[in-house]
Amino acid sequence: MFIFLFLIVLIRLYQVQFLQKNIWTNEANSVYKKNIEVIGRRGSILDRNLNELSTSVLAYSMYLIPKEIKDISVFLDKISLHVDFDRERMEGLFKRFRNNSFLWFKRGIDPKTYRIIKDMNLSGVNFKKEYKRVYPEGSLASNIIGMVGIEGKTDFYDNKGLEGLENYFDKDLASQKTMLEIMTDNRGYSVFSQEPETIYNEYNGSDVILTIDKVIQYWAEQELEKVILEHAAKKGYIIVMDVNSFDLLAVANYPTFSPDEFSKYPSSSYKNLAFIDVYEPGSTFKTLIAAIALANGKFDLQSRFKCNGSIKVDKGPEIRCEKAHGDISLEEALAYSCNVAMVDMALSMEYENIYSKLREFGFGEKTGVPFLYEEKGVLVKPERMNSKRDIASTGFGYRIAVTGIQMARSYAALVNGGLIKTPRLVSCIEKNGEILRKIDEENGIRVIPEETSDKIRKILSAVVEYGTAQSVKMVNFSVGGKTGTAKKAHSKGYYDDKYISSFIGTFPVENPKILIYVVVDDPQSGSYYGSTLAAPAFRNIAQNIVDYMKISPDTYKQEKVESEKVIVPNFTGIAKNIFFNRVNMLGIKYKSYGAGDFVVFQEPAQGSIVEKDREIDIYFGNPSINEDDKLISPDLRGFTMRKALRILNKLKLKYEINGNGIVKIQTPAPGTEIDKNSIIRLEFTLE
Repeated sequence: MFIFLFLIVLIRLYQVQFLQKNIWTNEANSVYKKNIEVIGRRGSILDRNLNELSTSVLAYSMYLIPKEIKDISVFLDKISLHVDFDRERMEGLFKRFRNNSFLWFKRGIDPKTYRIIKDMNLSGVNFKKEYKRVYPEGSLASNIIGMVGIEGKTDFYDNKGLEGLENYFDKDLASQKTMLEIMTDNRGYSVFSQEPETIYNEYNGSDVILTIDKVIQYWAEQELEKVILEHAAKKGYIIVMDVNSFDLLAVANYPTFSPDEFSKYPSSSYKNLAFIDVYEPGSTFKTLIAAIALANGKFDLQSRFKCNGSIKVDKGPEIRCEKAHGDISLEEALAYSCNVAMVDMALSMEYENIYSKLREFGFGEKTGVPFLYEEKGVLVKPERMNSKRDIASTGFGYRIAVTGIQMARSYAALVNGGLIKTPRLVSCIEKNGEILRKIDEENGIRVIPEETSDKIRKILSAVVEYGTAQSVKMVNFSVGGKTGTAKKAHSKGYYDDKYISSFIGTFPVENPKILIYVVVDDPQSGSYYGSTLAAPAFRNIAQNIVDYMKISPDTYKQEKVESEKVIVPNFTGIAKNIFFNRVNMLGIKYKSYGAGDFVVFQEPAQGSIVEKDREIDIYFGNPSINEDDKLISPDLRGFTMRKALRILNKLKLKYEINGNGIVKIQTPAPGTEIDKNSIIRLEFTLE
């Protein structure tokens, strides 16, 4: 019996190996070879620190072959354990397409659920691999980034750029599709332990790296929303720019939108107002006219003007000032924003020269920033400047229309020594870690002499020191800027109750690094003056940037302090017992936070001028253990980003941050030993 069975096995082996070789070879190939559609990942959009602002994540879309499903009720019972869907709708579709070979069931299934369903081996089920577009920072910078989809509908799987940089760089970001032959097991899975990404990567789109810093962008958006809502304004924007590289660090807009639900918002919310809104700038434009006058040698800072409160030009109504400024210098004329002096200044020059120089500053043409629909504004040509009054109006920012990015660009040139460049919004295009295209910083074109730039910085400093923008003064940092309050135009003239309020400024004036431009359109509540509405937003953003970017302060300047005020002394770094003795001796009120033996942070900072009865916030911790020179991780939980970063900078500790708001999670944990090379990682939350 055994010999008989053995002979049967031998005969069968002979049949398989020799007589049926071709049959089994073909069968094996049909099981283990498979042609699949490979879809690359759409490229990401990242900020300057490589934080993802827009990216694509793997998802699977499940579809059915209805004619292969015997009992739809049983089938849906099984699927419902793992996927949410509208059962009534799906049963109706199934009946309608009962004999069809294709029916979408669910798009955007995560990889884990996909594996579970695939392992169930259900008849009539198949999957399509796709990528879903997501925005990790929500609405942050959405007016710059834009969104993907199809016209009039939110569809992340279409992955076509519709607005913003998603649109402008769509060809770079777009992925490719192809068919590949791969080896699979009998369940249809790749025989590799993981997908051969090195093969698929070549079909990915390229990544776009921005000059935007998501932290500064958050601060700008936060301040913009605050001022818009507080003053019931229609819209607005804030631009933050590096005055030397012309890198755009933030471009905040309001209103804004959520790119993952863009179809729920009006299309007006998608606009990047800083690049496309055209308006008459008003008094912020006076600095440019002054720069032209100074550069051609016709005036100097001490040139005199007479202001009686108004001036008559041609046959039109008088051009008025807020008040009669009397006999003033050019510097004072800008500091007090005198319209009469600016009219005299503009009329003293040939308009052809004004026009030519304004063209050099880039007015009347696009700046070249990589963005669709950028407007070029309106710069009236000499042959169309019909009257002296038109020229006079240019002197104080009317009869010319500009965009926010044009103004920011021109002011950067005014304060950086006189060089103008193309604003940089994108630094490079990368693919799989390789730089494909780099947008280098330009050398710049000189538009005014360096000595004129020095004079402009003195003028802008005067505006803050004793002029219309004293509210933006910062301790230990010199600030220069210009306020603007311009009436809005309509078809027959100007509204009496609609304004564009603005402030544009730079710091530190002695060695300018950052420029911030705040524009608020049509405020309806409270003050509408740029000095009281837009300027405070500038100051709040600037104070945050100083700590975040570790900008060195100016040479400390003694300030005159009124008798009812005091200069805050330095308490940071001193032992707790010494602190108590000192505040008792000085009679300073305070609130203390945290536990520890040393003061690790104080607010307001050293040198701040405050009311005598102002309470000082003191934070205790243990910055070091002297005996072994080890550091102790400070407890930063619950601190705002600004306060947390100031403490870490004071302790000279490295850090990484994620999110916005207050510190929720901190690693290494507070109180643990660290060294000078340790990195403190902070997770922020808005809750």
